[in-house]
Parts: sequence; C-alpha cells; structure tokens
Amino acid sequence: MKGTYVDEKFSGGVLLTHAEMLAALERKKTTKADKERAKKRKAEEKACAIVEKERAKNALARRKALEKAERDHSKAKQAEAKAHAKADREREKEERRLMRLQDKKPRKKRKTGIVAWVDV
Repeated sequence: MKGTYVDEKFSGGVLLTHAEMLAALERKKTTKADKERAKKRKAEEKACAIVEKERAKNALARRKALEKAERDHSKAKQAEAKAHAKADREREKEERRLMRLQDKKPRKKRKTGIVAWVDV
C-alpha cells in the first residue's frame, strides 16, 4: 500500500523508498504509453477495416454490374435467336403453302359430272 503525503507530512500507508516511487512512476508512464499505443493501433485497424470493406463493396458492385451486363447480352442474344427462328418457321410455312397451291391440278369428278379443284 502506498503512502500519501498531506501538507508535506507522511500520513498512513507504507513509506516507499525513492527508487520504489520512481519505479512506480515509470510503470505508470509505460502503462499509459501502452494504452495510448493500443488505442492508436485499434483506431488504425478500424480505419483499415473500413477501407477494406469499402474496397470489397466496390469490387462486388463492379462484378455484379459485369454479370448483369453479361446476362442482359445473353438475354438479347436469345431473344434475337428466338425471333430469327420464328421468322424462319413463318417463311417455311409460307413456302409450303405456296407449294401446295402450285401442286393443285384441276380434276374432273366423274360421278357427278362437276369439274372441281381437288387438293392432292
């Protein structure tokens, strides 16, 4: 237990030697300095964590933007292919219809004696 001085007189406690008081003061100073260093280190770590988090956030945003652009491009390509396939089907359908019209020949039905167009 440390002693205390009141009005330049020692009152109570254990009287410390000069060396002990200097050692106690030195411990107090180093403890305070250690606390300050720890506080600065924690502040630096926090700042680095904030910067790293922001960097990761930006990288994620860039990656998502690239993925979205790729998806949009893929969707546009699929839509174009679908439209092209539909146009091909329509063209083939029209060609088949025209071929059927060309293949029609007039034939006579003998039973009724009426001349009519018959699909073959």
